[in-house]
Amino acid sequence: MASKFIYKGAIMFKGHIFLLITVLMMVVLFAGCTSLPEADFSPDRPFLKVITYNVNWGFVEPQNVVDYICKADADIICLQETHSHWEAFLKGQLTECYPHCVFKEWSGAGGIAIMSKYELHNVKLIAPAEGWFPALLADTQTPIGFI
Repeated sequence: MASKFIYKGAIMFKGHIFLLITVLMMVVLFAGCTSLPEADFSPDRPFLKVITYNVNWGFVEPQNVVDYICKADADIICLQETHSHWEAFLKGQLTECYPHCVFKEWSGAGGIAIMSKYELHNVKLIAPAEGWFPALLADTQTPIGFI
């Protein structure tokens, strides 16, 4: 009799494990299907909005890039993979909104740029210690102070 009791207990134990695994899987699946509330970006103090965008060296769909930048309405835009075609196109489309900009070409797809609503000072190109991509460093006076 003792062996039957142990056997029934093992079946009941396996049943509980199966139920637990099923419930956990459902929780994971349904948790992944929920969406988070949209962030409330309406600070009550001065703020600075900065975006970074890899424009794609291949000059693919440049008008989509401009549309996104205009919609984002950032104060400062940092761009990667720029080159002379990107520079001419973006300056032609965005100079009114972003009158202060600097573009630096670099080998391969390493060109970079900063477009800003605020005047840029002390702009420096920093060569990479290794790899392809350099960096740009600049100072500017903004509503939140000097950065």
